[in-house]
Amino acid sequence: MNLATAICLSLLVTLAVSACSQESSQPAGAVNTDQAAADPGYKATIRWTSYGVPHVQAEDWKGLGYGFAYATARDAICVIARDLVMVNGGLSNHFGAEDGNLESDVFYNAVLTDKELSGFMADQSPQAADFTSGYVAGYNRYLEDHQDALPASCQGEPWVRPMTDLDIARLTTGVGIRYGLGRLQKEIAAAAPPFDDGMNAASAFTTDFSLPAGYGSNAVALGGDLTKSGRGLLFGNPHYPWHGSSRFHLIHTTIPGELDVMGVSLLTTSRVSIGFNRDIAWSHTVSTALRSTFYELSLHPEDPMQYRFGDGYRRIEAVAVPVTTRNEAGKPITAEHTCTSVTTARSWNRQHCRGTTRKPTRFAMRT
Repeated sequence: MNLATAICLSLLVTLAVSACSQESSQPAGAVNTDQAAADPGYKATIRWTSYGVPHVQAEDWKGLGYGFAYATARDAICVIARDLVMVNGGLSNHFGAEDGNLESDVFYNAVLTDKELSGFMADQSPQAADFTSGYVAGYNRYLEDHQDALPASCQGEPWVRPMTDLDIARLTTGVGIRYGLGRLQKEIAAAAPPFDDGMNAASAFTTDFSLPAGYGSNAVALGGDLTKSGRGLLFGNPHYPWHGSSRFHLIHTTIPGELDVMGVSLLTTSRVSIGFNRDIAWSHTVSTALRSTFYELSLHPEDPMQYRFGDGYRRIEAVAVPVTTRNEAGKPITAEHTCTSVTTARSWNRQHCRGTTRKPTRFAMRT
């Protein structure tokens, strides 16, 4: 099928509705229902061509984000909704504390702090901020349009909710640490200073964390002197899952006269990560190689909440992290887990957490 035929068979949908940019300063897990007074009037045109590929066109970055989210939600609304629960530390409340959900909740509530998220959002360019605003509005518009016709896996579920700008910061950061710090969720959640006097260095590194299997990718670039067309060629060969939030999603995005990019994003990311335009193509790779270094903090002999820094000691900060679970009757119960944060000589922030029933473990890492 050629492009002209594909366009003739495409489905044309125009999204031109009032939508509100939402930004939340509420704690993790909270839903911001306040509607902005202004009406930005996001607008995008989406064509779905052969194989269900969406082509999103807009006049500005807000509209592009609007259409991007709407098109992606059409293919992955339940996956995105569940990841929103995860990065907001709400898995235990909705899916039970088993299967690592409790550790995940403690981890994300400890790592994705208001300070970290605010810093992430402050670093965004005006274009990126506009795109994010549109993405939030587009996702919420899709929920509004299809609230009674979602896929069976999330239809009518209480954990499906509108998103906010802060949720994008959580999702984006969560993806960024997924295969680094995110591999050690249960170890970080189980760390529990102050430590027993009998603990030795060997026990500090006793862990059973496993590396994901089947990950690894490559990319091959060829110069024009080796190709039939005489032009450069990039072959991206990523090895990523076919299911879940790490699955790739093909999309074409256009702002006439400014942007024309086609490629793939992950289902829960809002940018094209592997793709091309008229001038360049780009790719990335992933592997399971070990890129982390474990180290042990030297604690004060009389106060385990202090650690050696140079010739002196620094205080370890303790922060209470709330996590909501449910009792046997199905009622929500919120318990606090004590998390500690330390800053090393190179200003790396590290979190270590404990719950009242956690086995003490001495643990630290550097990435």
